[in-house]
Amino acid sequence: MIGRGGISVSLAAKAADLSPEDLAAVIIAPPEETKAIAREAVKRAHVTNNGGNNEWYTPKDILHRARAALGGFDLDPASSEKANEAVKAKRFFTAEDDGLSQEWPIGRIWMNPPYAQPLCAQFCERFVAEIERGSTGIALVNNATETKWFQRLMSAATAICFPQGRIKYLDATGEPKGTPLQGQAILYFGEGDAFDAAFRGFGVAVLPQGALNIARVAEASERAHLQRMAEMFGGAG
Repeated sequence: MIGRGGISVSLAAKAADLSPEDLAAVIIAPPEETKAIAREAVKRAHVTNNGGNNEWYTPKDILHRARAALGGFDLDPASSEKANEAVKAKRFFTAEDDGLSQEWPIGRIWMNPPYAQPLCAQFCERFVAEIERGSTGIALVNNATETKWFQRLMSAATAICFPQGRIKYLDATGEPKGTPLQGQAILYFGEGDAFDAAFRGFGVAVLPQGALNIARVAEASERAHLQRMAEMFGGAG
């Protein structure tokens, strides 16, 4: 496809991720129209996959790993009857319930928020507030690292997994419905190494600086406590 109709390498790479129907339209287009058709198809896919489609169903493998890390889900605040057949949260809120207006009980939260703005940012902000209130959780979002809402998530996360490749979300029938044009991130908010064990080999895992600092403070505090105990018992002997 590269070189056909003056199409660039970067545009060809984006076109390669189009649906079979859109890709076929680009391939069979006359050479003088290939570039324009490819650009329009990529633009249309970007709007559909990253801007306003809220019905993205999480692949079962990711849910299985997340469930293993948390030990189950008490709440999915942005879900549907169909989605919860796979998520299996004890409680979930649909679009009609308006999860943002509901009380979120403290517990284990799974969240794959609506991708449309401002809903995505609003759900992420609320999610972090609930983590700070005492809940644990896992959030699956686009890796929009430049945005305020992602920075807010990252600042509170214990660990983050950046999957290898882009996640193929499912449609209501359980079939892959297309690959987003942006990568994803799975953020963990909890304790222990269960997340690392569950997602090992799934992608690159990182520890945010904030979490690293907290860990170092905790370790320093523990060392100081042990030292004081040693001094007390040493003095008593």
